[in-house]
Amino acid sequence: ACGSANDARFLARYGLLRLFHYTGFDLCPANVDNARALCPEGRFLTANIFEIPFPDRAFDLAFVHDLFEHLSPQALPVAVRELCRVVRHGLCVHFFHMDEIPETVVRPLGPYHWNLLSLQRTWAFFAAEGFDGAAIHIGTYLQQRTGCAWTHNPAAYTFFLYRAGASSPNH
Repeated sequence: ACGSANDARFLARYGLLRLFHYTGFDLCPANVDNARALCPEGRFLTANIFEIPFPDRAFDLAFVHDLFEHLSPQALPVAVRELCRVVRHGLCVHFFHMDEIPETVVRPLGPYHWNLLSLQRTWAFFAAEGFDGAAIHIGTYLQQRTGCAWTHNPAAYTFFLYRAGASSPNH
């Protein structure tokens, strides 16, 4: 779900994209065309999270931003499994609508969803694929690190994950 190279352009703006061989994909061909035009340093293709057109462990790292809330409850574990299949070492997965609740609140919006994900249930999908790490509540992180008591999205979380059995990021 690279959109119009949203994340790649952010990485480029801060000089980080030069450190990666960046590949992004999106379901929408218009987004891929925009991404190619706006961020020529990346590689972009039309594809979907359910059938990533790369072999097992083709990528060292993956960054996913605000995708999983839009999937049906049946599609979510399938997407997690496919993402984990192509990642060798680690994942950074951001969620815009998550909470520490026992079950996901499913909110279909036509063929789309706007779910409130259960942190525990979502974490379990990644753990089942052999990943471990840390879940960070962005508002709490900002409060502790900067003293900022306000965030524009109190439901934002990020998972920093590494393939279990590999070296953890702290070693």
